[in-house]
Amino acid sequence: MLGLDPGGPAPTIDTWHALVLPEDHPLLDALIADVIVNPQGRDFEFEVRARHSDGRTVWIMDRGAVVERAADGSPLRVVGTHLDITARKEAEARTHWLAYFDALAGLPNRRLLLDRMRPSLSQEQRTGQMGALVFIDLDNFKHINDARGHGVGDTMLRAMGERLQAHTRAEDTVARLGGDEFVVLLGSVGPDIASSARHAMTAAEKLRKALEVPLLIDGMTYSTSGSFGITLFPNGSERSEDLLREADIAMYTAKAVGRNRAAFFEAPMQVAYEQRLTLEQDLKHALLEGRWTHPVHGAVPPARFIPIAEDTGVIVALGEFVLRQACLALQQRAGRARRAAVGERESAAVSPG
Repeated sequence: MLGLDPGGPAPTIDTWHALVLPEDHPLLDALIADVIVNPQGRDFEFEVRARHSDGRTVWIMDRGAVVERAADGSPLRVVGTHLDITARKEAEARTHWLAYFDALAGLPNRRLLLDRMRPSLSQEQRTGQMGALVFIDLDNFKHINDARGHGVGDTMLRAMGERLQAHTRAEDTVARLGGDEFVVLLGSVGPDIASSARHAMTAAEKLRKALEVPLLIDGMTYSTSGSFGITLFPNGSERSEDLLREADIAMYTAKAVGRNRAAFFEAPMQVAYEQRLTLEQDLKHALLEGRWTHPVHGAVPPARFIPIAEDTGVIVALGEFVLRQACLALQQRAGRARRAAVGERESAAVSPG
């Protein structure tokens, strides 16, 4: 099991202590003191890592008991078994990794991020320090992914994750939520809003510049950037999910005003975001029902609904709807044949044939 010579000297506690990895010595020392040296101690069971003679590490489950003691209670003989549980431990570690880490980038996933946010929020509330949550979305990543394939896209995502990690502190958490979305959890950025905002913006700018550096993949150079949304905590939002939503909203604000920049969450953003989401849903219902005039807001100007239609992909269905309505209108007109022309800047233009 450990590569020891069966014909060698009988093992002692010191022999076993020398084989156990230094990281597990505190556990072993506590067991020796509490169970073996202690006259009242008897049965024991524990798991430690031991060093094999070939250099590899083996997980051992040690079970046993003191079966003979001297008159003063000191141990004379211990009998027990060692069980190699390395395969089980490796399987447990793999299961844990799959549950808490992103398989592509090797970063913490959403579940682990939330697990770390809860104690961080409690700690900042207890110490009087503030933390920051930074939501990052890569700009125009979909274009690269669609044009060059998922292989290039995956390589870029891994590289961007490594850059984010390289430009954050050891106590910070860099997580990938999926797609091209990353989140950085910054702890203890300042004692008040002003200093915390400065620190968080400085950190975000460092990360933004790191993402801008061109990346060489298979002999070709690719460039991208990121839109950053920042929210500070504690700010009255006690739930981790609320903070994530705030940072997400701030990120969309940064993207809407030009991309490749950072924006802080402000309460009015929440109202604007909810209004945008409502209009997005209303637009989808309007296309399904063939209804153009909003039942509450009346005629919604193109400047409001067209950007939303483009962002959500509804613009394709909207274009087809407009063309269909134009053709139906032509069909209903009496007289000679007519033609419809579609321009880049006009949904549909109708001219006599």
